[in-house]
Amino acid sequence: MMLNYVFPEGKKKVLTFSYDDGNDCDRRLAQIFTDHKMKATFNLNSGFQNGKGKIHLDELKSVFIDHGHEVACHGKLHPFENQIPMSSMIEDVREDRI
Repeated sequence: MMLNYVFPEGKKKVLTFSYDDGNDCDRRLAQIFTDHKMKATFNLNSGFQNGKGKIHLDELKSVFIDHGHEVACHGKLHPFENQIPMSSMIEDVREDRI
């Protein structure tokens, strides 16, 4: 038996957009995607999102989610994975998801 994987609405090819770290400029970027009926994934770091130059956690719904964009976890503090033990990397992602 052969499986034939397709995307929503039977599409066989898709284009994805993915952006990291939730910088201020992502507000405009998300709006551009929304205006053109496109979606994107924004990989955010919960440990930094309330900092200067970042989209704050209380804005995530209005900036991304209400417009159908995906918010994905990118590690709470986003350490360089090759410089920390695996257990620390796993904990960083777990804390980000919470």
